[in-house]
Amino acid sequence: MTPPDSEFELPNEDLLLDLDRLHAIAMCPAKALPDARLRRLIEREVRQLHGVLQRHFEAEEEGRYMGAVLDRVPDLNDTVERLHAQHSEITTRLLSLASDCKTGALDELRDRAAALLDLIGEHERDEVKLVEKAR
Repeated sequence: MTPPDSEFELPNEDLLLDLDRLHAIAMCPAKALPDARLRRLIEREVRQLHGVLQRHFEAEEEGRYMGAVLDRVPDLNDTVERLHAQHSEITTRLLSLASDCKTGALDELRDRAAALLDLIGEHERDEVKLVEKAR
């Protein structure tokens, strides 16, 4: 029996809004806020995003929709494993960025946040493609 399409959960609205908020902060004009406040804001948003992504990744790794994908198309196992491995990289980079917010150069922090958002976006797009292959 194949799982219903409802088992394929894609990024939810909360995750998308968290990604958008960090993107807006990372791209805001350099003097939109005093440096210290901008650092605290970046750190807070990165930590918030980390929590949301942890829950998102845990659900995937517990087999929620990735399990459904593999039930339908077992040949996609290598792709699923690659995506799961990216979870660790993304988590590590989020925590590193958050801890560097107190002392790192602000322009570098903003660049790292933007690069991390690109990686997360690519990861999520790859997951959507994977789900589409299994439908």
